Amino acid sequence: MKQRGTTWRKYRQFRSAANYDDEYRKIRNKANERVKGDGDAHRKRLLKGFKGNPKRFYGYMRGLQSVKDNVMGLKKVDGAVTDTDEEAANELANCFNTCSQRTME
Repeated sequence: MKQRGTTWRKYRQFRSAANYDDEYRKIRNKANERVKGDGDAHRKRLLKGFKGNPKRFYGYMRGLQSVKDNVMGLKKVDGAVTDTDEEAANELANCFNTCSQRTME
């Protein structure tokens, strides 16, 4: 990677086809090939570690998720909207408490 950066800076300073084609492109391709190979090997090691251990697998997959679930704003009894997840949780708890008290009566 260091060599790739060095040859790129050399090409940027002295723009020529020889600097790009002969040096930078070959080194860039070799570096990319090694990075992809290392990533493949890493994934294979991970998959072997997941065998017989579903908790570890699901933990890994949860970490890869790009979308994190947030509680949406809820309208309170007074008409205001909740701002935080904690306020929304409290509002839901109040709603469930009042609903459960009604069914018990």
